[in-house]
Amino acid sequence: MKVGIICDLDFSRHPQFKSYYYALETLYGKIPILVKDKKDLVNLDLLIIGDDHYDGHKKIIEQPGFINVCNTLNIPVVVLTTERIFDSFFAWNIDNYNKIKQFKNLHHYTADVDDCEKLGTGIHRISISKKYKDIYKIKDKKNAIIFVGSTRCKMGSYDERRRLLEKMKKEINLEIIDSGLPAWEDYIRTIAQYRFVFSPLGNGNFLPTRFYETLAVGSIPVQQVRHNTLKYYDIESNFKDCIFFEDGVEVKYLLKDYSFENSTNELWTEDNLKMILKKEGFL
Repeated sequence: MKVGIICDLDFSRHPQFKSYYYALETLYGKIPILVKDKKDLVNLDLLIIGDDHYDGHKKIIEQPGFINVCNTLNIPVVVLTTERIFDSFFAWNIDNYNKIKQFKNLHHYTADVDDCEKLGTGIHRISISKKYKDIYKIKDKKNAIIFVGSTRCKMGSYDERRRLLEKMKKEINLEIIDSGLPAWEDYIRTIAQYRFVFSPLGNGNFLPTRFYETLAVGSIPVQQVRHNTLKYYDIESNFKDCIFFEDGVEVKYLLKDYSFENSTNELWTEDNLKMILKKEGFL
């Protein structure tokens, strides 16, 4: 099968795009074709779009005639959406959805649980590739909990996150590194040192990449969820060495006398894409 992918391999802030690429290489046993122009679509059997909301990917999709060529050649297009589409802080996310709906042979997977319920789409896990397995494993971790990430957004999408973090600082001994770190390698090295990694929700109802990165370094995610999140993230819901909470009140009680020293669960982009592609009959 000749598989193409739209993913920016030069993007370095996180490894999500590279993870799609590496996972496809593993699953198909050959390097996927990087699609940057409609001319790259010729003879493709399948096109994967890894994160259709990223500007660099949108520029390719929105090239004049690109969607037309896909439809004329009847290329199956698997779109992996990582943003919340409906009821988002970002109104243009619906415009983006209306654009990808123009693919006639569309196979759409969304990360946000409420979008899944609204659209009837399957779940897309925003995980990282097995290529990063054991990248920063530290056995003797600090018996502490840390949050590394942003709490500020002009659109207000992190207001709830900021309020939760302020509340949790009064309840537990939570270390916070606001606005992240200069490079992903610094970030992953930092969280790897801690037994617990605090993971509040942002603009969406889904398990973020932070959850899977925490598992990758063998730390325990303390993950905020909504009432219906784990209904769709059913595999993760059975991970015993993870802590799930809703409003924060229960966190200090969940941490008290917690017995697991580290997490041993793993779920990679290879696993995610294998489930999706097998379900669609492309693997």
